[in-house]
Amino acid sequence: MSHAFSPMPSKRSWSLADAGVKRQKGASMSINIIYNQSHPLALEFKNLKGPFQTHCLQSNRDKDFSHDHLHNFLDSLSSDTEYIFDFTLLSDSLKDTWLEKLTSRYQVVSDTTCNWGEFLCEKYESLTAVCSLSFYSPKKKVEVYSKSTTEERVLSDLEKILSALELSSYNVSSAGHGFTYPRTVSTLINEAYFALEDELATREDMDQAMSFGVNYPHGLFAWSKKIGIKPILMLLQSLHSQTGDPRYRSAPLLMRESLK
Repeated sequence: MSHAFSPMPSKRSWSLADAGVKRQKGASMSINIIYNQSHPLALEFKNLKGPFQTHCLQSNRDKDFSHDHLHNFLDSLSSDTEYIFDFTLLSDSLKDTWLEKLTSRYQVVSDTTCNWGEFLCEKYESLTAVCSLSFYSPKKKVEVYSKSTTEERVLSDLEKILSALELSSYNVSSAGHGFTYPRTVSTLINEAYFALEDELATREDMDQAMSFGVNYPHGLFAWSKKIGIKPILMLLQSLHSQTGDPRYRSAPLLMRESLK
């Protein structure tokens, strides 16, 4: 697939010394999770207990993530922080800006469900793993791509997070662009919205057709409600922007419903 990006930039090197981290051997580490209010699992993140230290970036406006005051937030983290779980739901440009800040200080595991994860992993060496946490999965599975250099304790902590959310991981060989399940189901849902605009059938009839006709776990409109319109639209817009492929053009009705 051809993407409208320039060649991959050079990788960024990272070390604990560069990040100013001082950690005693064997010291207990908190599992630091950063998320924003737009993420579908924001409430679940907030309610995590035990070793999890959750930090909600108090803004519903994506543009706030490009402001310099976020450096103050990063400075507030414990000095023994080595890696961070970034579960922010952001547009491509803002995700890139945000990861540039995070990876300059820490190793990062990021939710790139709605972004070109493969590109971001190449761009930022300290982005050690990515996952598809923004899309509801009927099987409660989350796609995870990790680099060969990713430390086992980082992946172990990711498994602890997923377990606390009653989810489990599914390892994949590439992050691709939107992973596999999110990219596929968002395209199907988009086509269902085009069909609804063309008055081919009602929502209820199309849901029944997909549930009973092809044995989907949900009808596509019911599925879209479980996932949420915003992440579906964000992924489609990212795919269309980077590939120019008309099959990823968002249905006007889908865009209108995202504003409700």
